[in-house]
Amino acid sequence: MDSTFTYLKILLQSLEKKKTDLICLVELTEEQKRTLEEEPFDLQHFDEFIIKKEQFIQDLNESDEGFQSVYERIAPVIKNNKENYKEQILAIQEQIKEISELSVRIQSLELHNKGLLEHISVKHNQKLKYLSSTSRVMKNYTSHMANQHQNEQSYFLDKKK
Repeated sequence: MDSTFTYLKILLQSLEKKKTDLICLVELTEEQKRTLEEEPFDLQHFDEFIIKKEQFIQDLNESDEGFQSVYERIAPVIKNNKENYKEQILAIQEQIKEISELSVRIQSLELHNKGLLEHISVKHNQKLKYLSSTSRVMKNYTSHMANQHQNEQSYFLDKKK
């Protein structure tokens, strides 16, 4: 029974760490949003956020696995003695509720950022098409002008003799 309290404490600490990591992830996602809104778009700065966020996500996944293994170990004891662990269960439920709210907030921010990134992508594709078109026009013009001056004729010489 004493070990169950210890495991419950470990679960609670794990959830508190997860909550802290999620708060950091929210802050990073909000900073990422500001980066997406800046002109000109800084791809390198944006990539730095992705790398930082990947690390937090990896930590969260590892934390979830640890939480799950500890929970599976004590779940039968808790279910059979809910009254003995009522206070700890309520604290864990509160942490899970807060974590769920943070997760929803992150999903919302990510969805918004995805829209911003798609807009930037479309804008950059349009610029690339314009540059490609301009390049093609210049190439055609250069080719046309080169054909006008064949046979070593000078543009300025009159063909009359």
